[in-house]
Order: sequence, then structure tokens, then C-alpha cells
Amino acid sequence: LSGSTITVKASDNEKLAYVAVLSLDGSVAYAEATPGQPEYEISFDASDVIANAHGYVAVFVGDYAGNEVAKAVKVNDNNYEEKTVYVLASTLTAGKEYLIVSRNTAGSGYALGHSGTTVSTNAVTVLAGTEDTSSQPYIDSSDVASTSVWTVASGYTFKNENYYLGYTGSFSYSLAVSTTSRNWTYSNNRLSVKPGNSTYYLRYSNGFSIS
Repeated sequence: LSGSTITVKASDNEKLAYVAVLSLDGSVAYAEATPGQPEYEISFDASDVIANAHGYVAVFVGDYAGNEVAKAVKVNDNNYEEKTVYVLASTLTAGKEYLIVSRNTAGSGYALGHSGTTVSTNAVTVLAGTEDTSSQPYIDSSDVASTSVWTVASGYTFKNENYYLGYTGSFSYSLAVSTTSRNWTYSNNRLSVKPGNSTYYLRYSNGFSIS
């Protein structure tokens, strides 16, 4: 590594089958070639590697006899950290945890939460997608209040602690949190509930509501 350029020189007593610079887990190929000759050299701009790699990359060389060599090369001081993040879900799965947020693109937003039986909002930051999230915008779990993490059960119901997301009213309905479970529908990235014969959609405009 010299500045932002990585140069790989490889040789074999026969012929090189494969030369590559990969992420440590092998999921990302920053550069790769199939030389088919005894000696090979490749140089490439490593700006993207330096910006995104978790500290090291793997330089991998293999020949046609199945001999392989891999060497870790340090490219930055980033430490790999395994973390839980939330990304947009197209379907819901019982037993999983979800956030209900005001936006699905990068920027500042709000997550639906509660304080006992009072509906509340908690500020969150939706971050731009990375290779680890398959380019999907995401929310880091460390940025989320525990009262905004809802566990889904079949139906679908949304539960946090001993409280459920639902509604209140008789002829006109409003969003509520209570100890009574209510079933919701999730379709086209929208949550709705049907008290009586009318469908009410969950919305956000200076706060969460149903209408």
C-alpha cells in the first residue's frame, strides 16, 4: 500500500490462476484477475478500500494446482464491529422486533414509541446504506429508545413491554397504546388497522396518528 494505491506482485513456478484483493470475509472483491501466467502485477486505486474496509483486506493468490496463499494487509484503523441495525422490511415476521419510523430515506426522523399508555415519538437518524446493509438505509440500534422497539406477533400485533399499539374510540378513532392487543395489516410499506368497517392508515405529520 502506497498512499491510496495498492500494488500486488505475485509469481508461481507454473501459472497463476487467480489474484485478488478481497474483504476479510471474502464477500467483496476490490480487484481480481485470472493471469494464466507465471508472474503478475496489478495496481489500483484503493480509495474505496481505505474508506470502507474494516481495518484489513485480504490479498489472495492461487494457482491451477490448488495451492493458495492469503495475506492480510492493513489499510486503515477501522475496527470491525458487529452491530444490530434496522432496515426497511417488506414483510413482517412473528417474534421479530421492528421500528415504526417517519421516513425510509437517509436523514433525521422519528420512531413511534410510548410512555406507558401515552403515544410518544423518539428522534432517530436514518443513515445512508452501506455494503453491509445491501445499500439499504438503516438505523443503528444504539440510536433507538427501548420504548420504540416493537415485537410483532401473528395477527399482526405490536407489543412493547406490556403495552400494545392500537386505537381508541367508538365512532371516531385515534391512535393509542394500551394493554389490549389490536391486529394491524402491513402492505406496501404501510400499516393500517380496521376498527369497525373503516380502514385507518398510520401516518406521520408532526406526530403519529391514524386516519
